[in-house]
Amino acid sequence: MLEYASGTVHTVVFSDESQPFYILRIAGDEGDTVTMRGPVIGSPPSEGDWLGAEGQWVEDPKYGRQFRISCAPVMRGVWNEESASKALANQGIGSLTIRKLRRELGAELVATLADEAKLAGLDGLSEFDAAAISRAWIRVRAFFEAIPALGAMGFESRDVNKIFSKWGTDSVEILTSDPWALTEIPGFDFKAGDRLATILQVGFSSPARLRGACVQAVRSGRKSGHTYYTLGELIGQARILVPEATNSDIALALKDAADLKRLSLERTLEDLGTLVYPSDLHKSEARCVESLLRRLKVDPKELVFSKAMKVKNPKSRKQLKTHAVSLVEITASDLGLRLSEAQAQGVANALMNPVSVITGLPGTGKTTSLRVLVRALQEAGINAVDVDDIPQVLLMAPTGIAAKRMASVTGISAFTVHRGLGGKPDQDTRQKAGNYTGIKKGGSKAESWGASQWSYGDDNKHPASFVVVDESSMVDLDMLYRILEGVDESSHLVFMGDAAQLPSVGPGNVLRDLVASKMFPTVHLSEIFRQEETSDIVSAAHSIHAGEIPDIKGDFRLVKAGTEREALTLVKRVSQRLFDDSMNFQVLSPRHAGDVGVTNLNEELREMFNPSGRSANQLRIASGYVREGDRVMIVQNDYDLEVFNGDVGKVTSINLSKKSIEVKIHGAMSRRIPMKPVTAVRLLRLAYAQTVHKSQGQEYDVIVMPLLDSFSIQLQRNLLYTAITRAKKKVILVGTSTALQRAVFNDFEGKRNSGLMARLQLSE
Repeated sequence: MLEYASGTVHTVVFSDESQPFYILRIAGDEGDTVTMRGPVIGSPPSEGDWLGAEGQWVEDPKYGRQFRISCAPVMRGVWNEESASKALANQGIGSLTIRKLRRELGAELVATLADEAKLAGLDGLSEFDAAAISRAWIRVRAFFEAIPALGAMGFESRDVNKIFSKWGTDSVEILTSDPWALTEIPGFDFKAGDRLATILQVGFSSPARLRGACVQAVRSGRKSGHTYYTLGELIGQARILVPEATNSDIALALKDAADLKRLSLERTLEDLGTLVYPSDLHKSEARCVESLLRRLKVDPKELVFSKAMKVKNPKSRKQLKTHAVSLVEITASDLGLRLSEAQAQGVANALMNPVSVITGLPGTGKTTSLRVLVRALQEAGINAVDVDDIPQVLLMAPTGIAAKRMASVTGISAFTVHRGLGGKPDQDTRQKAGNYTGIKKGGSKAESWGASQWSYGDDNKHPASFVVVDESSMVDLDMLYRILEGVDESSHLVFMGDAAQLPSVGPGNVLRDLVASKMFPTVHLSEIFRQEETSDIVSAAHSIHAGEIPDIKGDFRLVKAGTEREALTLVKRVSQRLFDDSMNFQVLSPRHAGDVGVTNLNEELREMFNPSGRSANQLRIASGYVREGDRVMIVQNDYDLEVFNGDVGKVTSINLSKKSIEVKIHGAMSRRIPMKPVTAVRLLRLAYAQTVHKSQGQEYDVIVMPLLDSFSIQLQRNLLYTAITRAKKKVILVGTSTALQRAVFNDFEGKRNSGLMARLQLSE
């Protein structure tokens, strides 16, 4: 039998929001002082919050008597004046207002709080205030009823958080009628719906089950980079989950799911038949195409370059081209540079057109093109920063590392896409929905949970007149949508990148679709600009891209190893030598599993370079532990700390008693970043080894990568190409020549379903 304890938070002794887990000193309602420890649903409790919890009293051998929380927040018994007042206070209702309500309503307080009309009839209480109080009360009561009900369904505290963030106080009603609605929430899958249905005794013959299978199938496609499944693909995926389903059963389930807006059906792309999309990607793809098409129709006289050059007849493409070509020539000459014909054309295209693309292999001059473009804009009077310190020329890239590289090349500020468009991370708005909806002050709507906030969007466009997005091969559909929504349609928009690299981790095939649509002026840089200075790595990259076996020589090496165990030994030996020579190197692997997968390599290399010891403080994270001295990667942007996805650094200190961790971030200027343990859990992963995908947008002097016959499906041309182009000075492959050959000759790239190109071409 669970016991009950309640009181007001006096001190938050420890907090780990990722679990969630807290140790709290409570001023008990019975007048005693209580230590509570355990999970609390919703936003982190803070001093002054009232908290009720179910659990057990235990005697800790070190800390004495404590209340171990099983479920919180909980309200036991019937609501009365006292408990209702505390709940309202946690919702942000002021103490003066609460005293007035108690004075005027007395024993009728609980019965009246849900009645806006009666509240509005009280002296000194406006209709607005009455509505706010009533809504807060309805929310808090529903929350306290929902939390134990969800717990009774078998959900752990962190799962309850996710569920409540999706549906708020409707959660219990939705799940009891449709357990497979869980498939809509990241972190839950079709099997979770089956488990819940078993607990609730909902029959597996329910139409909701097949509907959930369809939603799950579409979600799994998203993880593979697809924006949609064809009807045939969807039927095949759904049947894996529900083998007995017929085509007509699945068609009916799809219609139901579409009616409930859990997914979207698309039939306008005639050659592709019926397509099944996640609803958000369907909207994003359609709106991206609409925005791109509107940009193509922008009157040339509205383009900033036309205005800057005072073109008298901007509708004359010939006159506009004359100005652009002349400016490019003069700028390159002033910089002492000789541009290839393709480079000059790419820069001129950017000046003359609302949307343009520059792609290129390593060593072909993308960086030089960017440098000339920025200087040409400055020569034209298009300044880098306006009077309000907002960039008029906005340089962006998907990762912090790539943005820093843009800044170093051009001499002006560059940003991650998220930072450039004023993105606020999910954790800044985390759990606003409930704010416990009964524990934390200032609750708001459940649908706002987890949603990023942006300074620039549809209603507030970024004022930049020229926008350049580098490393565009990493741009997925969600990021493209954010760029197009956030940037004014009269602005020039330039996409730069290497289309031969791996596609984005997220859904879509943006750069290739833009190129393949043939609707935007595009140049492909393929000529190695200074042949005599070409590195062995650049030569190898060009050979691999052409499907030819590269020359193994000089700075492009292959160390022979036949098995994964042999390769592991050699990777460790090579890494030790590079470490001893203080080289800037990175170990990559095309997969996570196996002896030379990222997971094991991280453990093995850490024990070499940062072995455990009695005095080594460490912190548990999702993938294991990080300890003092570890090499780590930032895996999410954090704007307050100014660290970005892809940044690499070293853990310099961990002090759990003071709830403090410090990470030294490497870069042009190293910085020491203090962070809380809960932040570190979210941001940090070991980085002695990385996947090739994670290394995109980064550069190192030396790349070390195992390449073995056992890698099988990971032996792909674009994966190998992406890996070696991360290196500036040397590539050391560890494996077999046959694996190298298989990777080079395997030009198969997993087909990505993306409707972006088809939608663009349909408009012609």
